[in-house]
Amino acid sequence: MKLLFRQKFQRRTTTLLKKAGLFQFNLNEDFNFKMMGVINITPNSFSDGGKFTDLSSIQAQINLFRKYNCKYFDFGAESSAPFNKAISREEELERLGPLFELIREGEFKEDEILSFDTYKIETFREAISLIRDLGLRNKVIFNDVSGSLDSEVFSLMHEFEFDYVYSHCLVPDRAETLKHMSFLSEKVDLCNYFERARKEFSRRGLLERVIFDPCFGFSKTAEQNLELIENIESWIGSGDRWLLGISRKSFLRGLSISDKRDEQFLFSELLHSQILVNWMNKLQESEVLIRLHDPKVFQSALLVK
Repeated sequence: MKLLFRQKFQRRTTTLLKKAGLFQFNLNEDFNFKMMGVINITPNSFSDGGKFTDLSSIQAQINLFRKYNCKYFDFGAESSAPFNKAISREEELERLGPLFELIREGEFKEDEILSFDTYKIETFREAISLIRDLGLRNKVIFNDVSGSLDSEVFSLMHEFEFDYVYSHCLVPDRAETLKHMSFLSEKVDLCNYFERARKEFSRRGLLERVIFDPCFGFSKTAEQNLELIENIESWIGSGDRWLLGISRKSFLRGLSISDKRDEQFLFSELLHSQILVNWMNKLQESEVLIRLHDPKVFQSALLVK
């Protein structure tokens, strides 16, 4: 029964993706896409938990991304998968310890951008305070997956200079971020959701520092995620900056009819690369950051001619 469901779901989804043009292989090079390398400093992230928990392994992964000309690095110390329990701020900072040591040692070049994937404001405050206290001039990003528009964020943006990722997530409070799959809606209306946010940030003179993220996989069913992928040009504004991340998402792995984890990952990464080609063709007027666990996925999309 499980296999039959997967086969039907895959056929339906493949039809959807073909309709969206996601299997085309003509890349228009007039695009403004940049790679953001994801490095999870966690013991329990589904795809790479436990791989990057000490100084040497983190440094090695940073250098791997550098080989592919990556300038953006996104570090997360808490898995946002809904089956994981939330951790304390103290534990999150302890996990970030090796990264902070690399920062103190001057690991990062001035033109490299450091992004911190956390919904805890005090965790991000610790990170940016360290960077600024050291006199480093690197650009910094607060990649906040909570979707919360609260006074603490606005105050922090006035206190420090950094770019802020505002995500689509329907939890009522940032403390409940890991419960995001308990907060769904029948229809995902990103246009109105982000328009309300634009007005709030604009009213405070902060809009130019905001990056918008549809947050695939958060507060969305698998079908809703695929519908957003299909109709991406209908909700992405050309004047905004965007962060898009479908790397190793479960709704892509779920399209594979294989029960083997390695084969599921291979399938999802190949599909991901094809989707990137389509996005590069469709979003030529948009400034887009692509979150990736594996830089070869981005490279393979660029090599498609």
